Amino acid sequence: MKISLEDKREIFRLKNDINLNYISNLIYESENGDKIAFRSSTRMYIADGNTGEIIDDIPMSKEAVLGIIYNEDTDTLIGFGSNGAYTVWKDKKITENHLGFGDGVPTEFLFSKDGSKVFANSRTNQVIKMIDLQTDVPSVDIDQRIIAASNDSSHILLLDSESLSVSDDNGKTSKNIAINENIEWIGGQSSFNNAISNDGRYYANVTSGYLTNESEGKEVLAIYDLHNDNYMQLNLPKGIYNLRFSDDSKYLLIYDSKEGLIIFDAQDLKPVKTYKNINTYAKDIKISKNANILVINNQRNVAEIYDLETNELKLNIPGEVVDIQNDGDEIILKGIQNEAAFSWSSKEGLSTWEIDRDYQQTEISISDYNYYNAATDTLMMIRNNTIDRKCYIIDFSTGKLKLVLDTPIEDYNVNGFISPDGKIMGIDRGKYEKTDNIKDNIETYMSTTLYPVLSEEEVSKKIEEMLAGRTLSPEEKKRAGYKSGISKNI
Repeated sequence: MKISLEDKREIFRLKNDINLNYISNLIYESENGDKIAFRSSTRMYIADGNTGEIIDDIPMSKEAVLGIIYNEDTDTLIGFGSNGAYTVWKDKKITENHLGFGDGVPTEFLFSKDGSKVFANSRTNQVIKMIDLQTDVPSVDIDQRIIAASNDSSHILLLDSESLSVSDDNGKTSKNIAINENIEWIGGQSSFNNAISNDGRYYANVTSGYLTNESEGKEVLAIYDLHNDNYMQLNLPKGIYNLRFSDDSKYLLIYDSKEGLIIFDAQDLKPVKTYKNINTYAKDIKISKNANILVINNQRNVAEIYDLETNELKLNIPGEVVDIQNDGDEIILKGIQNEAAFSWSSKEGLSTWEIDRDYQQTEISISDYNYYNAATDTLMMIRNNTIDRKCYIIDFSTGKLKLVLDTPIEDYNVNGFISPDGKIMGIDRGKYEKTDNIKDNIETYMSTTLYPVLSEEEVSKKIEEMLAGRTLSPEEKKRAGYKSGISKNI
């Protein structure tokens, strides 16, 4: 309740569930009284200080909210959960979600005068931590989720709560794709049944969500010509399909373990060639730029390499292939197998080298995504297991770990991309639901964070600026993940 002390008048009353086991840091009011921040058992709220109307409804986590702290000058609200994780809400959206605090659960909080830092005190562990709300790495958030990217990552498919769109400038802008109204489109849980061509002209999707009677019990391949606003569809037998366009954007490859590989002309969706003998269960497929070599990364963690000119299986390689080169009569494959990176050449054979063991802290799953960027020789490894989700950026040729990113998303598989020049990296970073009192519904927000990929020299310069001449002790370097002049964690 808010009550006037002058005339004892009740200004407004709000009903909410509050966990009475934790009675500290319940409520904050702005200096002029126009805003109130408070918490319930599992959520945080911003309310109008004069009417009590909820302005923002912010989910904290699956755990109880122990305490909050609000800064009216920067309009920043931070909530700490009973599991030691914290969530940051700023500029009317969640900017960081479910980050690990460590060293126990804090019970007292204080903002710095400029609002850029929070000091949190854990009495149980007798630890005071400083949380820096500003980062030395500039990043941009876009309110969409990454569905898939073209072979060269020049075009990416993005999804918000209502529409699908395509971007050709690393997500800065995007153009909506008008999904056919006869399709009960469900968004696709993986990039493997969604594909966009390198030239951005074609978008293809396989779904069983059709409403027409003739498609009932079948899969349907839909392809959109985004340049001419044309739409085509084709009924397919029930199966698990992988899609990929050829690098020249002229052909669409569709693969299923029962039906084999079928190559379609992207312009009219007519079959060009069928390979019935290729019939393994695939995690994903890749094709060389000249469309001669096909790689199937199967679910047994073995890469099968086929020559599409001769229709022959050339070899099996344990692991997953992330890049194919086929110049002249030489085939070069790059990939990962267990804890190692590998390169295979049809002329020189197989060579392997270890990847930094730090990336092994999260378990491998069938839903993982691994992407390779040739311009910077960089490997992006996204772990999508059910326990812990992380993104690892690795220098492929040395196996050195360059960067680790946490992501709190649990409701769908986290995806990402690296721009063709290797200078921009994007990854799904946020999802939360927010009650819209005006529309009287709950809206879902999904976000992607874009980061610049810095060179070793740029990183070293930033580190020197941050240290300002100070030398870190060996223990401080270990805690910060400081290796050979480069910080691995941001």
